[in-house]
Amino acid sequence: MSGALEGLESVGRPLGLLPGGGYEERHVDLHEGDSLILFTDGVVEAEDEAGEPFGERLSSLLVEQRTKGVDEILTNVAHAVQAHLGSSEPADDATMVVLRIGDAKTDA
Repeated sequence: MSGALEGLESVGRPLGLLPGGGYEERHVDLHEGDSLILFTDGVVEAEDEAGEPFGERLSSLLVEQRTKGVDEILTNVAHAVQAHLGSSEPADDATMVVLRIGDAKTDA
C-alpha cells in the first residue's frame, strides 16, 4: 500500500439538497485494497475554539489509517474531529463513508 491519496472534486449540486437538476457522472479506477472515502464539508470545515478548520488534517490522518479496517478508520477520524473541535459546537453536520475494494468472500 503506497498510501497515495487522489482527490476527486465534487461537481454539481449536493446530493438530496434540491429536487430536479442533473448530476455529472465521473469514473475512477479502483483496485484491490484501494479505499474510497466520501465525506461532507462538515468534516473538513469543523473549527476548533480558535476558528481553525480541521481541513488538511484529514488527508494526513487517512494516510496514517490506510492499513486499518473501515470501521476503525471511521471511528478514528470521528475521534480526531471531535478532539479538534474541543468544546466548540459543530457548525454543520459531518458525514463520512469509507469503502474498501476487495474480493467478495462467500461462506461455503
